[in-house]
Amino acid sequence: MSRKIVPSKIYVALLVMISLLSLVNILGLLHSHYGLFGERSLEQSINLFNMDREGNIPTLFSFLLIFLCAVIIYLIGESMKESKEPYVGWFLMGWIFLFLALDEGAQFHELLISMVRSRMETRGVFYFAWMIPYLMLATLFVIVFIPFLKRLPAEIRNLFILSGVIFLAGAVGMEMLGGLRAETYGEDIYYGWIATLEEILEMVGMVFLTA
Repeated sequence: MSRKIVPSKIYVALLVMISLLSLVNILGLLHSHYGLFGERSLEQSINLFNMDREGNIPTLFSFLLIFLCAVIIYLIGESMKESKEPYVGWFLMGWIFLFLALDEGAQFHELLISMVRSRMETRGVFYFAWMIPYLMLATLFVIVFIPFLKRLPAEIRNLFILSGVIFLAGAVGMEMLGGLRAETYGEDIYYGWIATLEEILEMVGMVFLTA
């Protein structure tokens, strides 16, 4: 369904861009911990591609990628509405993806860390405290959209599920591992690998949604 909106060339180009961003991030990670290039003055430039930092090129790419998914879902909803088929679920999902895009760009979830920690002790896999309310919302989202998914054609439904599993493996699974590592050892290079894999999985999950 979405292939009519996003040509396959764009789909491939997005995967290539993720690969390039990942490569530059890995080189920067190696330089930050081992002085790979020997020039500390490169630190500022490297942070522009650091996937674990905010307000840089990977953040902008992720924002645009999720926003693209929101637009695709909205356009599908419009086409469903015109053909007199159920469309409310598509529009609702489009708004959710728009929020995710804005959150990626503005990092709203970071504001929740101090709020949650002021009310409960968060350690281990919940070291990054924003995960608790977001995990609750994600669970609610899955439950609410089960009927919507059941109505989809098998190919589209499987694509949504695959995309969601890949995205959540990064946003939840890797974030939990990263929190556990950061609490125990700080943001060492192993934490950097976990954070890198987290961002790659999130991006790839979004790209699969455009397939």
